[in-house]
Amino acid sequence: MVDSLDGHNPLPTSLCVDFQYTRPSKITAEIVSTYPEVESAHYGQDVIEQIFEVTKIIRIGGIVLIAFLAGQRSLSLSNTDPFDSICPS
Repeated sequence: MVDSLDGHNPLPTSLCVDFQYTRPSKITAEIVSTYPEVESAHYGQDVIEQIFEVTKIIRIGGIVLIAFLAGQRSLSLSNTDPFDSICPS
């Protein structure tokens, strides 16, 4: 079978694998990089860390925004006379 290939490798020089979660990608890259046939295995750790940092900032910003809006709403309700529009003085 190998002789019929005439020295031509039908497989691509690289292989891309997509994972749904980050932890299996790190473990898989570590395992695959131990194989002698594999030159290197990259799993995009720098990109993953940047994405986590951005989502952390967005999450904290959202919490701050919600707290600010809730505080503003409670202040505006406490400073409004409910009878002011019915019986102006």
